[in-house]
Amino acid sequence: MVLSILRIQIIFCLLFFSINCPVLSIPADKKAQQDNKTKSAKKPLDPMASFKAIQTPEGFPDLPVFNGHTKFVGGFYSPIQNGISVCQMRYFAQEDPQTVIDFYKDAFNGNGWKILQTAGTHLTARHRDGHMCSVNVNDCKLPKTKSQFTIAYREIVKQH
Repeated sequence: MVLSILRIQIIFCLLFFSINCPVLSIPADKKAQQDNKTKSAKKPLDPMASFKAIQTPEGFPDLPVFNGHTKFVGGFYSPIQNGISVCQMRYFAQEDPQTVIDFYKDAFNGNGWKILQTAGTHLTARHRDGHMCSVNVNDCKLPKTKSQFTIAYREIVKQH
């Protein structure tokens, strides 16, 4: 009985000191400051906020356009920001993936492009002006469609 009363008193003392002890509790004005910081913290920037869906392909003067039977499916475009614009376009093609990738290999080997990487039906190239392009081609099982490909293009616009 004495031990249980002693336990209750110890628990009571711990609770009392933890509530009133400045080391163990946050003062009201500090708590208000923390709440204000949390409320005023900026939301993280959305990297996709500047991208707009496109219904027709964007044309770039140095980007080759596949000359086969294609259908533009859709894409996204971010206009020039800090000297860079970015575009991603997706197509279906009646030609097989190897034909599509061979076209881009040939087209990039001239016209100021240098192929940086090629692996199967994927390639990445850089233009002498700094533009970058990746082409990724895959098989497709849709009727009258043998491949689908995505072009990811980054254009650098010189700032004056």
